[in-house]
Amino acid sequence: MWRRLPDRCMPISRATAAARRKSPATLFGAEGTDHVKLDRDLGLAGDPATRVLFEFTDGVLKPKP
Repeated sequence: MWRRLPDRCMPISRATAAARRKSPATLFGAEGTDHVKLDRDLGLAGDPATRVLFEFTDGVLKPKP
C-alpha cells in the first residue's frame, strides 16, 4: 500500500530525484546468471559484466573537455 511521505522528507526526495537525473546510468542484463554468479565472476578475464563495468567507469571518469 502506498503511503504519503511526511512533508519533512520531500526536500530529500526531490534532491535524490534530481541527482538521479544528472547521474549517468547503464542497464546491463546478462543471460544465464544471477546475483551470486555475477558477484563471483566480476573481475574475471572474459566476463561480460566486467567488460561493461569497465566501459562505463572509463566513460564516467574520462576528463571532460
